[in-house]
Amino acid sequence: MRGTWACSLGLVALGAFSVSPTASAHISVSPGQAKAGSETTLTFSVPDETFAEQGTSRIDRIVVIAPQSVKIGQARPNPGWTAFVRGRSATWRGGSIRAGKHDTFRLVVELPESKGSVVFHATEHFAVPRGRVEEFPVPLDIEPAARGTAVWVAIAAATAAALLGAIFFLGLRRWLTAGEE
Repeated sequence: MRGTWACSLGLVALGAFSVSPTASAHISVSPGQAKAGSETTLTFSVPDETFAEQGTSRIDRIVVIAPQSVKIGQARPNPGWTAFVRGRSATWRGGSIRAGKHDTFRLVVELPESKGSVVFHATEHFAVPRGRVEEFPVPLDIEPAARGTAVWVAIAAATAAALLGAIFFLGLRRWLTAGEE
């Protein structure tokens, strides 16, 4: 009997936590991976989901902070939003993402030369409920750069040019000597 009561209490507690009135929104980035040492445009997708206790919500500011090893080039503005960069931080403000909607925010970055994973820190700032801030880690995988590819392309082009030159030269020589026979 005691075990049944404890089990029931545990299930009730689990149920209460599973319907807690917090935002279940998350911020994601695409592409989820990029080449080391490259300049790339990352698109952060920001959904706004309704808060159970408020019945509605509205995001009016997004902030993305880059890790130490990543340099932000520019934050691309969205219609209705103002974008600016200060150091490792990009901010979009003045727009609105209503409950149940989402928006995307583009950021041009320079990635470090080494492979691995970096984590951006993104925050949603809410006008409704006023003062609410939700923070999310946004990981990005950095793949090794394809080193030497340009060198191999140049070698292949030079080899092809040398072969074509040799074929042309031999053909021209044969044509010129054909009249002497």
